[in-house]
Amino acid sequence: MRSWTTFFTLLVAGAAVATPQEDAAHAVMVRLLGSRAGKFSFKQIPSDNRLDRYSVLAHSDQVTIQGTTSVAMCRGAYDYLKEACHCLVTWDGDQLKLPPHWPDFRRDSGVNPNEFRHYFNVCTFGYSTAFWDWNRWQREIDWMALHGINAPLSMNGLEKVWQTVWRGYGLTDEQIRAHFVGPAFRPWQWMGNVDSHGGPMPQSWIDHQAQLQQKILDRELSLGMRPITPAFASFIPEAFAKSLAPSRVRRSSGWAGFAPTYMLDPRDALFSEIGAKFIGEYRHQYGRTSSLYLSDVYNEMTPQVASATKLEDLKEIAQAVHHSIKLGDPDGKWVMQGWLFTNERSFWGDPEVSAFLDAVPDDDMLLLDLAAEVDEIWRRHASFRKKPYVWNLLHNYGQNTALSGDLRAISNKPARALTDPDRGRLSGMGLTMEGIEQNAVVYELMTDMMWRTTPVKPEEWLAEYGVQRYGSSSDAVRKAWSQTMGGIYLGQTENESAAYTNRPKRTGVAEPGDEILDTRRRVEALLALPSNVHSSPLWQRDVVDLAKRYGEQAVRIAAYQVVNSISSHDAAATKRSRADFDRVMGLIDQLLASVPQHRMDRWIAAARATVDALDKRALEVNARLQVTVWGGPILFDYAAKEWAGLVSDFYRPRWNRFFDALAAPDFDDARFEADSAAWELKWTSSRSPVEVGPSIGAETATRALLVGAKSLEPTQSDPGIAVNRPVTTDAEAEPGHDPTCITDGRSSGRYWASGPGPHWVQIDLGFAHRASKVQVFPFVDGKRYYQYTVQTSTDGKAWTTVADLSQNKTPSTRKGTVHEFAAAMIRYVRVNMLFNSANPSMHLHEVRVFR
Repeated sequence: MRSWTTFFTLLVAGAAVATPQEDAAHAVMVRLLGSRAGKFSFKQIPSDNRLDRYSVLAHSDQVTIQGTTSVAMCRGAYDYLKEACHCLVTWDGDQLKLPPHWPDFRRDSGVNPNEFRHYFNVCTFGYSTAFWDWNRWQREIDWMALHGINAPLSMNGLEKVWQTVWRGYGLTDEQIRAHFVGPAFRPWQWMGNVDSHGGPMPQSWIDHQAQLQQKILDRELSLGMRPITPAFASFIPEAFAKSLAPSRVRRSSGWAGFAPTYMLDPRDALFSEIGAKFIGEYRHQYGRTSSLYLSDVYNEMTPQVASATKLEDLKEIAQAVHHSIKLGDPDGKWVMQGWLFTNERSFWGDPEVSAFLDAVPDDDMLLLDLAAEVDEIWRRHASFRKKPYVWNLLHNYGQNTALSGDLRAISNKPARALTDPDRGRLSGMGLTMEGIEQNAVVYELMTDMMWRTTPVKPEEWLAEYGVQRYGSSSDAVRKAWSQTMGGIYLGQTENESAAYTNRPKRTGVAEPGDEILDTRRRVEALLALPSNVHSSPLWQRDVVDLAKRYGEQAVRIAAYQVVNSISSHDAAATKRSRADFDRVMGLIDQLLASVPQHRMDRWIAAARATVDALDKRALEVNARLQVTVWGGPILFDYAAKEWAGLVSDFYRPRWNRFFDALAAPDFDDARFEADSAAWELKWTSSRSPVEVGPSIGAETATRALLVGAKSLEPTQSDPGIAVNRPVTTDAEAEPGHDPTCITDGRSSGRYWASGPGPHWVQIDLGFAHRASKVQVFPFVDGKRYYQYTVQTSTDGKAWTTVADLSQNKTPSTRKGTVHEFAAAMIRYVRVNMLFNSANPSMHLHEVRVFR
């Protein structure tokens, strides 16, 4: 171990001349801090087996940072800004209340065991980055550097390379462009899921992306990053497929209702030829790469191999993909998302995984354990952990805008994997969300964990995060994040879209509970913070995010009342409840318009700005299509967004069409669904602009919503006599899902989870009470049902069954289920959870006991 003094000794003669990576790190700080970056100096030091480290020494208003790469130096600078200056850099904006002089500080990160700090899911290039310009990309690359990311996917400009390659095989430009999908759907063509969807792709877009990719790669490489670029994954245009002998072509198994795509059999000699030409042309157009190449042959598709020769076929296919990469770049390594092993578990048993992965030399692959927070593939398959692999947090699907995240799991699972003796060749940590610009706190913690080897205490971490986010160290701010926001992010993993963003149907209008009361308390707690915090764009984003959650819950209540009044043929009640619905939807739209990240016009404007004038209309249609219909028979609303303009122009009219149809005596669910699908598709190509109103301010819009939806709130519910009473259980709870939450007085949010069941939870009321009613709140998703029994006892030994739902098949509701029984003296209440129709785990939000 170097001594501290040695660590800061200049290591080479002439060190006053900055290295390119020192210059790159300084440029990041200049873009972030302006002239204040002049007090920062950067020194590059040798790495230890490609592992990064940094050290920071701040003294007498000078900050010296040493690091192995520009990224390591930037991470050191960012940790200094966070810890010494209480600053923060996020997608939502920056909090940079800098002190007049740089505080004294010292830190040695030690050697980071994560060689790779990965970033991006292939899907992110559709859901988030599809329409970014260079300014937005430059900002994101700086964000990556400051957060210590060194291995991002770098997927833009792919179509320009394919144009050159396919022309060499005789395809016309018209055939090639007709094969390409629309810009918002590129990831799913790259993974072989779709062809032509949302296309044809404008040539101005293709040219723009090639120019953009050159800047992106140059910047990432200058920072010492190792960008992961694409390789050939066997998918070919229909026109090319039809020019080949049928024996050389395969059809994919199909995806999400789309037509099967065309695949060149990887064992055909032409596969290696095309793969090598693609990499060669890619390097010709964009210059050097880091020799990391992504190829996903079977993403969410079943391999088309014969059962009798399955293992040998898988082996030969993997060898062929590896061979094609090596032909194109002798130093090339195959990077593969491991999602196929999670998504197609019925196919990928241990023999199949082993046949596929063992066919490639261990050092020539890098695997991405894509959603390790919920399914650690490395634990299931020994052949997976023989390869270098990256533990990733997926968290978000479709760039869903709900508030969600389990910070307890993030605070300990990565560290637990790093120290597991069976971890094999764990080589990094990463972020593989489908969409970004949501739940920034989740990703801030995960990037912190990439530079730690031990867990953090999430409540304490959240309190400091609040200080950094708002630039205020008041106790109120600390509490706002450790408790108010912490109640959402500590042990809560749901990532549901807002109910009003789903295509309406009768079974989707569930009876609401009283969770809106809890959300109001959280919103009011943020509003009660000192007024000097309210000017912060980050506070404004947070209060809007909480308030939109409140608004969504109010809409659930209003929609339920509309459906009930229509079913009851109560015209007056229907008129009132529909007015309530329209009013709240209008208030939500007004609320969302108050922050730029929640505006539909921003998304459309970005799309239109990426192409020449003649192509702007096509790009707007593409942008509309992705966030609504998507495509195919099942993906509608998958990428739904709580965005101003989309609420008023798409969701509200769609629901009102549903209410109108429901009032007709001959309403038919299937007919309405078909009619709705046709209306939605027509909307995507509408020439009427999506109007978004001006911002009236986050605080004003939030207060207007709280006032406007107040009448929809249920009366304060009685939490019963079990609140804050101790709880025991027969099994270990899943991380972040402690059973004590079932007596916290809240019927939503946190929930107890333990699996696989059956399992029981038991409440001790402290002494015997006369009681006659128990209310049970299992987890709710509108579909799943739970089977359970409820028992009571005075001594914890002799038990009386007071409720038996062991044969239940009715989905749980947000109001829970009330079980009344003959009044008796009881001290203990036990709920025996027997069965969950959705998965093996047992879940409860709340158990209430009443006299």
